[in-house]
Amino acid sequence: INLYEYEETAKDLLDEIEYDFIAGGATDEITIRRTREIYDSIMLRPRMLVDVGAVDIATTVLGQQIRMPIMLDPAGAHGRAHPEAELASVRAAGDAGTIMVVSSAASHTLEAIANEATGPVWFQQYLYRDDGITREMARRAEEAGYSAICVTLDSKVKPKRERNIRNNYVGPESPNY
Repeated sequence: INLYEYEETAKDLLDEIEYDFIAGGATDEITIRRTREIYDSIMLRPRMLVDVGAVDIATTVLGQQIRMPIMLDPAGAHGRAHPEAELASVRAAGDAGTIMVVSSAASHTLEAIANEATGPVWFQQYLYRDDGITREMARRAEEAGYSAICVTLDSKVKPKRERNIRNNYVGPESPNY
C-alpha cells in the first residue's frame, strides 16, 4: 500500500546480514536519516479538474532523453536481493524509458548487463591506483555499448558501515574485477 512496506517485506524475505547491508549506511547512518526526513517533507499538491490526458514528464540528462525524471543509480551487487540482479534492473530501466548507471561492483559482468539492456546504460568508473585497470574498465564499457562513464571520486576512504562491522560482513566479489 505504501513505500515503507517494501522495506518490511524485504526484511522478511532477505537474510538479516544481506538486509543490513542493503538498508544500512555509513557513518552512523546520518545520510539515511536525513534523506528520509527530506523525502517525508515533500508535499504533493493535488490539482482537481485539470486535464492530465497529455502529461509529459520526459526530460534530458546530459543530452540523453529519458521518458521519466528518475534514473537507476550505481548500486552494486543487486544479486544480494535477487538472482537476476542487474539483468532484471537494466531491463526494467529500459522498459521505463530511463537510464541505468551500472555499478563496477555489479553481480554480473558489465558486458552481460549491456546485452540485456533495452535502453541507455551508463557505467560507474572508479579511478584505480593502477591506471591500466582504470583504462581497461573504460574500454570494456565503451566496447559493450555504454554511452557515458560516471566517475566515482569517493572511493579513497573506506566507509564505516557499523552494521557490516557487527555482522563481520564480507560481500560477494564482482565478476568485473
